Formats: sequence, structure tokens, C-alpha cells
Amino acid sequence: MSLKRTVKPDGKAVADNTKRRHLETALELSQKVAPLRLAASSAPADVEIAIFDHVYHLHAISLRNCSKVFDKGLSDRWWKPENTHNGEDGIKYRYKLVVDVKDPMSSIVEPVPPQRDGDRTSGSSFRNPNDNSQLMAITTKALQQAYARIFHIFYHKAYSENATFSSIKHLVTLANLYCCLPVVAQTAESMLIAWSRCRGTVVEIRPIDTILLAIKIRSKIIYHDAFIHLVGGLENGDIGNLQMQKLPAAVRERIWIARLDIAQMCTGVYQAMTWFTMAIAKKRIDVPVPLKTFFDDTKGEDYDAAQYRKLLDIVNMIKTDSKMCQIDSLQKSISKVLHNRLRLNYDTASYNHLVCATGGDIYPWDNESDW
Repeated sequence: MSLKRTVKPDGKAVADNTKRRHLETALELSQKVAPLRLAASSAPADVEIAIFDHVYHLHAISLRNCSKVFDKGLSDRWWKPENTHNGEDGIKYRYKLVVDVKDPMSSIVEPVPPQRDGDRTSGSSFRNPNDNSQLMAITTKALQQAYARIFHIFYHKAYSENATFSSIKHLVTLANLYCCLPVVAQTAESMLIAWSRCRGTVVEIRPIDTILLAIKIRSKIIYHDAFIHLVGGLENGDIGNLQMQKLPAAVRERIWIARLDIAQMCTGVYQAMTWFTMAIAKKRIDVPVPLKTFFDDTKGEDYDAAQYRKLLDIVNMIKTDSKMCQIDSLQKSISKVLHNRLRLNYDTASYNHLVCATGGDIYPWDNESDW
């Protein structure tokens, strides 16, 4: 940085040069201490946050825009003047993470007063240092990843490390803690969708955790997918009533309604088909030949969608020539099942095709209310 000497009375030129040298020193120090600075702006950072051995140099205005916790914490009303720093590096607010291992994800950063500046060099610390060291290592990694992701989201920066379901869950938990879910929600939804497509297991194995995440980030697509798997899982006994108690009452009610709808549709089909099967066996009435041939050929089989479509084609063909009310009932029941893409053996469900079990357009959140 070149200095241009300006001749001013009363020694002001010397003062200007001194001020500029201090600015140069502050900028050099900032570049050395803050390799994790995320802003594209050239404005000097005024906030330092230490998350273990990672030190972030950030901007108060960005933190306050994204997080209600920082908005209040850095306001004139809540920030204590004695915690303000006035060093040459331009940092005014310093924080460090103090972790309570009893509930690590509820730990929040705390201000570091000037008289304790030496503490920040050691990064974050644990409130219970005698706890299991392996647990501390796992906690440290999880918290580092969560904070790295959330700060990158604040600054609209990509985060290269691959996401897992647990890391997405930690991110959402942290966003909820700092009251910045609206800022994080879209990224969390994209991460969850990408994870599901790569692994294909997250919803099947953890539908309850997934739907709770979907509710927090208000993701309709994730909510629908998890809802379908919960309905199917209950139908097959993969999910117990005790696990369901983790869900909000309104969600549980919608799931039971969806299960009832499925049971009614399947029962309607089987009742109609049973009537024809018995009628053919006992020869009580003259069943149209195409229908009789179909039931004779598929006797004892679990029908798949192709067979039901074939049966529906036969029913549609003979309906105009037959006055049997049972044929009309069979047509309606099969059409309803096929429309909702149910698997056609009663005791199992193809979760990804339970169109009737999406929960509709009713969601357990209010789009107009605060997150």
C-alpha cells in the first residue's frame, strides 16, 4: 500500500501516516488469523467466533440479518460494552463455543471479554472435562461441521464436505437454536433430497426423524415422502405405536386417516372379487365368460397392477352388456385402487406409490407464522 504524503499544518501528516500504518498492520493480522473468512466483501470483519480449532472472522451485519439470536445479542440493548474489543485487528466482538457434553447441540457461543483474550487461542472448551474423551471427539467433529455449514450458508458459500443424515440433523438443530431456520431451510432440504437419492435409505429407515426434520424446515416434498413411508410402515408393522408418539398429534391423526382410507379401498376390491369367486364356484349365477375365464386362470394368486388393469379392461368391456350391479361395484373399486397406485395384495404396500397417503395439502405448520 503506497502512502502519499500530504503537507498539513500542526504535524497532521505524521498522524495520517501513522494511522495508515496501523491499518496496514490490522489488515495483515486479519489475513493471518482468519483463514476462514467467508465474505466476498472487502469490508473488514468485526466478529470473531472460535469453534474449537477453527476461528471464523465474520461480520456483525451478516450475523444479525441471518440469526435472531445474534440480532439481539449484538444489539446495543443486549451487548455489554465491557465485552467490546478495540484491538488493531478491527475485531469488536469475540465469541467462543463452550460445550456442555450432556447436551452438546444445545451449546451456544459465549462472548469473550477483552481481559480474557488469551482464552480464545485455545478455541472452544468443554464444561465437563472429565467425560469420555471419545464422546468429546465425536461431539467436536459434529459441532465443527454444523457451524461450518451454517456460516457458509450465511455467506452463500458452497460447503464441499459430504452430508450425512446426522450432519443435516445437526445443522437443522443448530439453525433452530440460533433462530435462523428460514435462512437454512432451503439448503437443508436440498441436502436431504440429495442424500435420499444417493443412499435410498434415509426415509425408509428413519421416517419419523425425517418427518420431524421436514416439519422444522417446512419442506413439503420431504414431508410427503416421509408421510407415505410412515403409513406404509404402520401397515406392515415396521413402525410401532410407541415410536409414533414422537410425532405431533395432528400428524398422527392424518396418518391414521390415510391408513383407514387404504383399508377401505382394499376391502372394497376384495369384497367385490370374493363375491364373483364364490358365485363362480357355486354356479349360482351366470358370470360373463371373459370374467369367469380370468378368475379361473388367476385362482390363488396375489394380483399385481398388470392383472388388475387387465381385469378392469374386461369389466369395462362387459359392463355395457351386463346389468349386474356387482360388475359396477367391481369397476369402481378397482379404478380407485389403481388410481391410488396401491399394491394389490392386501398385507403389503409399495411405499413410494401410496399416492393416497401423502397427507393432502394439510401441513402441521402455518406459513404465515414465525418459525
